[in-house]
Amino acid sequence: MTSTSLESRKKLDLLNAQMASLSAEAQAVPLQIQEEFAGRAGVQQQKLMSEAELRKIALRSLPLQGQILAQQAVTNNDQQALELAKDKFSMAFNIQLKQAEMDYNYKKDLYDRAWTFFDADQKAKATAQLKKDNQDFLLLQNNLNYAQTLSSKAVDSGQADISAQILKLDPKSPTYMQDLATLAEKITPKIVGQSDFEQAFLRDKGRLPTVQELLAYKAREAAAGRKPETPETSPSNFVDIMQQVIDADGTPEQAAREAAIASENIGIQVDQKTLNQWIEQAKKLKKTVVAPPPEEAITPSSGFLRTTAQTVQDFIPKVKSFFSNLFGG
Repeated sequence: MTSTSLESRKKLDLLNAQMASLSAEAQAVPLQIQEEFAGRAGVQQQKLMSEAELRKIALRSLPLQGQILAQQAVTNNDQQALELAKDKFSMAFNIQLKQAEMDYNYKKDLYDRAWTFFDADQKAKATAQLKKDNQDFLLLQNNLNYAQTLSSKAVDSGQADISAQILKLDPKSPTYMQDLATLAEKITPKIVGQSDFEQAFLRDKGRLPTVQELLAYKAREAAAGRKPETPETSPSNFVDIMQQVIDADGTPEQAAREAAIASENIGIQVDQKTLNQWIEQAKKLKKTVVAPPPEEAITPSSGFLRTTAQTVQDFIPKVKSFFSNLFGG
């Protein structure tokens, strides 16, 4: 077993231990309630209090179950476990959303019942409060939906612990969105279609390599007689994307935009400063010199000689079509 596998197994064992502790806590609830409220609450009241405490523990268990399933997915390379993990976190968020809706409807119902007893001034105040409550409820819904999206990204990136931290936040806190932003910065996007070098660079440096760094890496690999590893998908990285646009007579601005689209498609946002840097990097790329294809002979079916210039003109829309299909543009 490799060191990575051992570490993954240790994390899973720790999470299972936490779940066992939570289960033991749940089993002890009825006895604790009975001892604490003996002589002060009847059997039915004690039962209701026990159920309320058990619901709280059940809510705490959902993100932990999600973490366990996500870690099982990593340990056993089990995609089904990963989807089940997402379901557990989604269930927890749905409970929060349902509770927010119940709280909103409860307050609204109180106003509806008292409406006939309000005078004009009270009705005006109640109308303003109801409007504010409705706005607050809609904002809370949007915030929770955003939090759920972040949670799903974290699970996909193998960071279910961040999903659990998101669920621990109070959605009614005035710092909720700020706290979400802090956790969002810790999520390392899952990279699809990137080389091992790029993924390792991202983990170590917290960013993707620049064009110069990628070219330097490829030069080192070539000097050592090794072919730089690239994934099967094409184009393999942002350098290749920009190079292909330049080869298709695109401008540096167009090349940088295509690279930015590819970056955002895998969850890495590109700000204006980075885009400007990529434009400058793309300006340093030279068009690849390709030997022209042999001229075709005149045949009765063609009726004309396809010159080299015509071949290039035919090639350009194909490249543009390739990018449109690849990036949904």
